[in-house]
Amino acid sequence: MEESSLADAFIRVEESIKSFHALLDSVNQNASSLPLSEEDLKSRFVASQALRDSASIYLDWGWHYLSRLYDAPNPHNPEDAILD
Repeated sequence: MEESSLADAFIRVEESIKSFHALLDSVNQNASSLPLSEEDLKSRFVASQALRDSASIYLDWGWHYLSRLYDAPNPHNPEDAILD
């Protein structure tokens, strides 16, 4: 039961990160209409990509640890779905 709760909580974390990235993408799209220099726009793009990459690594390792150490079902791993 606790393992399932861990997985459910981490799914909410994953959904929150996806919502954050959608909002960040929207802000970045709208930034083109702001009086920002080309360098500032590029910096925003690079930062946005770094945040996306870091979040992806965090989520991958999070699912790995939850699955292996806590037996929490990983919704992204087909083998875990077979075991259910």
